[in-house]
Amino acid sequence: MNLFCSFEPRTKPRMPSSFFQTFLVLFCTHLLLLTPGRAISQKVNADFSDVVFTDDFSEDKGLWIVKSDADNLFLIQNNEYLLKRINKETEMAVTCKWKNPCAPFELKTYLKLDKISGTRSYAGVFFMMQENKTGGFLLEMNTKKQVRIRQVIHGNYRLITGSPESQGWIPASSATSNGTYNLIRIAYAEKNYDVYLNETLLKSFTELAYKNGDFGFIVGPGAVVHADFISVSTVTGCALKEEDKKTEVQLKPIAPDTASMLRRLQDENQRLKSENRILRDSLNQKNN
Repeated sequence: MNLFCSFEPRTKPRMPSSFFQTFLVLFCTHLLLLTPGRAISQKVNADFSDVVFTDDFSEDKGLWIVKSDADNLFLIQNNEYLLKRINKETEMAVTCKWKNPCAPFELKTYLKLDKISGTRSYAGVFFMMQENKTGGFLLEMNTKKQVRIRQVIHGNYRLITGSPESQGWIPASSATSNGTYNLIRIAYAEKNYDVYLNETLLKSFTELAYKNGDFGFIVGPGAVVHADFISVSTVTGCALKEEDKKTEVQLKPIAPDTASMLRRLQDENQRLKSENRILRDSLNQKNN
């Protein structure tokens, strides 16, 4: 709907006062600022009440790569997944071996890019990754409090954020400083995606091509990454395959209010766990 800030009188009007002219300008400016489309709005409004997968890295469940070689050091220890990319030229994708059978879904993880990472380093998650990397998305953060979202299309990248000049990077005021955890949350339903960083909506977009896909972590050149936990939730009614039930948090149907309470407790537990890690890291820095 067009907004007009002028009128055509039937009779010659008196000249408006300077106060009225100023008011009219401010009023029109306010209307323009409220015009739809200028702010990011979420596209996904599903209730992800059922947790179908979670890993707090308290033990090695055989779901992630654990290796040590000339290019990588990947370990599950001290209740976290340590991902150290020794190679300073290329990135590495680490895929979770658990396959998500549910859509819609919500993916959440706490991720920290260590201060000792190189200046060219970045880290993040990928989601909806198709077989043979023919499609999918990546959310990445770097050491400069910037983020970017890219789409993989048959081995090439299409930028969803930023510009070619910035390589897709955009400022993220919600990002924490290096050495502290960031909460990444990705919500998907009906071909729509909402991407959050520390509960701030970064981007909403639509992609019709994918029905499901793999997820995991991206470790950039020279990056040292710590994953605190990762979980996948879905809406009530998603039927898990028998082989997937071993990673299910609740195997029996439960009341919606109980499911919501359990989810809140899980989120609170992970929040406290991450806050303890942040406090421990800050104390270690003061002692060094």
